[in-house]
Amino acid sequence: MAAISNEEFEILDYLDIYKVVRESNMKEDLGVNEAILQSLLEKGYAKRVKGTSLQIEPAGEKAVAEHRHLLLDQGGWRDKVLKGWEDFEEVNRRFKALVVRWQMKDVNGVKTVNNHSDKEYDSGILGELAKIHEDNKNVINKFTEIIPTYRRYVDRFEAALKRLNSGDTKYMAIARDSYHGVWYELHESILKLSGKERVE
Repeated sequence: MAAISNEEFEILDYLDIYKVVRESNMKEDLGVNEAILQSLLEKGYAKRVKGTSLQIEPAGEKAVAEHRHLLLDQGGWRDKVLKGWEDFEEVNRRFKALVVRWQMKDVNGVKTVNNHSDKEYDSGILGELAKIHEDNKNVINKFTEIIPTYRRYVDRFEAALKRLNSGDTKYMAIARDSYHGVWYELHESILKLSGKERVE
């Protein structure tokens, strides 16, 4: 099977995470090059389904898996990827705990759904998220040496953070392109790249 380009990998990696996605969502998230997408469709790596969605095909799953293997073993990036995975998992633990506190408040020893009426409480959470955001950016920047297209994650995280800081609370974990939504995607991509299993 012929090697795929970084741009083809970006699309196939995204599809490999979600398996079936709305084409409009993928284009919004990736800024897809139409010629590259069309080439992947013609090669049988993906197909359109239900008119508005894209689905990765077995040939696409094989191509993206082989590309990851080439990066780690023939590209000599295995040690750096595994170190990056460890760094991300440390930040991931902090972020997961923060999301729980964003969703549930401790009121007099009782866990209560956060209705976001306590602006001081939310502000404290967002202050902690800003620190996690900077640490996460540092991890992503290390990965961009291996996969340049990972830079898009920084832009997407910052867009979600901007919406949160403007008072749109659904951009923590409810909106499709919330901070948590983008985090899930990055986490899955790193897991697939490193060959690790999700740590719950």
